Amino acid sequence: MLILPRFYSTSTTARLETRARQLGLRLGIAYGEGDRCDRYFIVSVNGKKLERMIPLGWTGTEAEEALVQYAKDFHSSK
Repeated sequence: MLILPRFYSTSTTARLETRARQLGLRLGIAYGEGDRCDRYFIVSVNGKKLERMIPLGWTGTEAEEALVQYAKDFHSSK
């Protein structure tokens, strides 16, 4: 049976959102839990909900590393 993912905020998503602000980004980050999903995602950028969420990582540490790389890529593309 397929379990549909649920997305919610945790203390880690709050920490990642704070880290994103330190990197000059305003991101919404959620934790997805469900069938083959348990990971962190970027769900919005500058208050705009994304059509396709951007996966960050399976753990808080992986997610933070991916977030730093995302910020570098984001700022270099401007």
